[in-house]
Amino acid sequence: MISWIKKLLFSSPLSVFEMNVEAINALDNELRECSDADLKKKSDELRDRVKNGESLGEVLFFAFALVREVARRTLLKCRLGKEKLLPQ
Repeated sequence: MISWIKKLLFSSPLSVFEMNVEAINALDNELRECSDADLKKKSDELRDRVKNGESLGEVLFFAFALVREVARRTLLKCRLGKEKLLPQ
């Protein structure tokens, strides 16, 4: 924890973003293994955590990783033609 704070305070702005990306990417494998229903449950759990007083900063990385995984699946379905997102 202390090393993370030192990096945050004494490093370049770019390295702070790199740490954020690493934290988000660390959640990638866990979320890719989830089914669509599991992702919906995780979204509901995330919403409840915020409603119960957890700060947005505490859930930020998980929220971003969750949205990224849902977007990846949605765009993949659209590209494969399994789902049409825009009317023709």
